Amino acid sequence: MKPILWAIGLMSGASAVSVVLGLVTAKITASVLGPAGVGLLGLLQSTVGLAVIGAMTGGVSAGMVRDVSRARADGDARAEASAIAGAWRLCLGFAIGMATAMVLGRSALARVFLGDVERSSAVVPLAAAMFLTAVTTVQVGVISAYHQIGRVARINISNSVAGPLILVPLVLMWQAPALPWVVLGGSVATAAASAFWYPRDALGPLASLAYAGAPGTVPAASRRLLRFALPFNVSAMAGTGVQLAMPVIVLHALGGAAVGFFRAAAGISLTYLAFLQSALGQDYYPRLAACGDDRLRVARLVDDQMRAMLLVAGPIILVILAAAPVLVPLIYTRDFVPAVALLEWQLAGDVLRVAAITMGFGVLARAGSGAFLTIELVNGCVTLALSLLGVRVGGLSGLGLAFFASSAAAAIVNAVALRRVAGTTVAGRTVLLLGAYTAAALLVRAISSAGAGAAGTLAAGVVALAGVALSLRSLWTEVEGWRGIRKLFRPA
Repeated sequence: MKPILWAIGLMSGASAVSVVLGLVTAKITASVLGPAGVGLLGLLQSTVGLAVIGAMTGGVSAGMVRDVSRARADGDARAEASAIAGAWRLCLGFAIGMATAMVLGRSALARVFLGDVERSSAVVPLAAAMFLTAVTTVQVGVISAYHQIGRVARINISNSVAGPLILVPLVLMWQAPALPWVVLGGSVATAAASAFWYPRDALGPLASLAYAGAPGTVPAASRRLLRFALPFNVSAMAGTGVQLAMPVIVLHALGGAAVGFFRAAAGISLTYLAFLQSALGQDYYPRLAACGDDRLRVARLVDDQMRAMLLVAGPIILVILAAAPVLVPLIYTRDFVPAVALLEWQLAGDVLRVAAITMGFGVLARAGSGAFLTIELVNGCVTLALSLLGVRVGGLSGLGLAFFASSAAAAIVNAVALRRVAGTTVAGRTVLLLGAYTAAALLVRAISSAGAGAAGTLAAGVVALAGVALSLRSLWTEVEGWRGIRKLFRPA
């Protein structure tokens, strides 16, 4: 588990900068723009995210990471270079096509995704942001395939610094009309950082080998990536796409201010998980892909990764959950208090969501994108159905309860798929750990929402601290004390 903890520690160190600066920008944005402005920023970012999925860049990049990781494990330089060249060919073609479609259909996009056809001019910078994000996805994918997570951490730090430097002055000077350009500016900064750390020296000779050595290998690699990307992106639209569509659902069901509350809750629940998701994508998945058909190695890696993720994420979730009634108005303003109930349910569901995502990567690496497509379609349909029902019956609180229920369903579905399709399971002690943190999260939420004032906050804090103590004790044992901690950050 030590290499896993090292990767998580490295990515979390990079994300610490993002968390601090993100809190500052959230406070400024909320104070200047209010809930409606925060909601509009969320809608703009969701539109770009959905367009990136539509351009299939994520699927192409994931397929490239898998092929390059396996080729490097086998010492096949030609296959390695062909996969990278094929990924670039597909990425640029799809991204240009999607950007063109966005510009041509900007009026319809503005009406559906932004709630007002008069915002159609905002779609043009969003199209440019989509293209740059697609390029960044492939660049980071190449870096991940070479397992250079230190470079990924540097990219994250660069983005964390550049984002507030772009957002704060634009919002202070031009307020809401500046938001589309804030999104574009963030994409420019991300693309520039990933281009700076792109490993050109290692890839130059390989690209030459791919073209000069066997001219047909790049088109063949492109076709192979496309076969992987198609089901992968359908699954991404059912999974990530449904989450990105939530602000649009809230917009049409509850209005623009409610989107701001949703965005505020998601901003907290997603910020602390960002470094864990980075570790999954940039460290965990390449190592899974390199395991090939070795079922035992995959099973052990999935179990170790899930246990490490729970030991790191569990106490963070409990502490934030206990402090949620104070944290939301502190980070944003008192106008955002309605977001607390939604945030509490999201945090409780995040424990199960972490486990589900970890197992999902195991299915993807072991059984391929077809099986992954099936489980993501099931999870996406369940999430969408529960969310529509929840927001209609219970408003934002109902939406939060739907998130928890869909997270539980996703954990069950992914566990079944991991066993039946991928042929691996998670150890009993890891399942017990998952159950313990889920029960603790529900208990903290119940105490916090009981309205007992200071006494309730104190009781919730005691439960949260117990979870922290459990995690620290387990991590101390895993890394073998101080000597292990010193070695942890000096990997071979």
